[in-house]
Amino acid sequence: MKDGRVRVLVVDDSPLFAQLIAEMIEGDPELEVIGIARDGKEAVEMVAAHRPDLVTMDIQMPVMDGLMAIEQIMARHPTPILVLTADPRGYSGELSMEALRSGALDLVVKPASWPVSKAEQNDLAHRIKLLASVRVVRHVAGGRRDRARVAGLDPLRGAVPGRMIGLVASTGGPAALATILADLPRGLSAGIAVVQHMGTGFTNTLAAWLDRTTPLDVRVAVAGAPVEPGVVVIAPDGAHLTITRRGRVQLERGRRVNGHCPSGTVLLESLAHSFGTSALGVVLTGMGRDGADGLRIIRDRGGVALAQDEETSAVYGMPKAAMESAAAQRALPLPRVASALRHFAERGETLPLRSGPQ
Repeated sequence: MKDGRVRVLVVDDSPLFAQLIAEMIEGDPELEVIGIARDGKEAVEMVAAHRPDLVTMDIQMPVMDGLMAIEQIMARHPTPILVLTADPRGYSGELSMEALRSGALDLVVKPASWPVSKAEQNDLAHRIKLLASVRVVRHVAGGRRDRARVAGLDPLRGAVPGRMIGLVASTGGPAALATILADLPRGLSAGIAVVQHMGTGFTNTLAAWLDRTTPLDVRVAVAGAPVEPGVVVIAPDGAHLTITRRGRVQLERGRRVNGHCPSGTVLLESLAHSFGTSALGVVLTGMGRDGADGLRIIRDRGGVALAQDEETSAVYGMPKAAMESAAAQRALPLPRVASALRHFAERGETLPLRSGPQ
């Protein structure tokens, strides 16, 4: 940062839109646009030359698209990246999810009309300031992975889950969820419920992307539907997700908890009350402290309470709150979370609860 201002590089192939975004950003005296790149190739070169505090990235561009640009930036000069997409659905939304897996931190939908409201401008400025403060690490993209599904019926389909797993995530969460779910078997004998903080309109795309790229069935939660073993349900936009003792979805719209709706604490608290010692909760990467209070209740009721460790968290906010409040029994590096979940699903416990490598 120079003179206390956050230095931003704007990347978009539309000169008009790039200029409008730049004007939105510079409407905040704490932000400064240091340049505009017209394609991914220019973006990679300008990040290397000017080392901005944050990059706003378009995805579909000529010469080099935003996805490849993100991969190269995160491999060579790790920088916080905020993806701006015109449509959170369809092909554009799919690319946005891949951008998160490649190392981008967050997504926002481009303004639909101009001039934008003061609230929209303030929201973008606030998001940029928060993300610019995030410590990012070198990221080598592994490329897209399509799941391979085993033909035939799952023998557990239609069963009530004896054990339930709750995953809570915010910034950096989609990539973390993809990593975890990709390493779980299709026949997992536990249900999984997820709260992922995202901008409105992205949840359906996230579910479809995870469903395509991981072995498990992933869907947006529907009120009254069962959470079967080996199935992942994600809280929809603007609704708290809870699971009953019979493994049924309940949705509640309204109040915010820890500033969020859906809230991870609400989900984890419901798992603690409905499943007791057969509940496991994990608080993953993200800003704030959502999930910590719910994780504490899981622990108090004899369930398993885990958090992602600092080294592998894109943002060590929510996991830190869970660890510092003693809500979590142990912090795990992201690559080891799936093995802990498999062990729990099979045996009702995780590996010995102690810190450090095993």
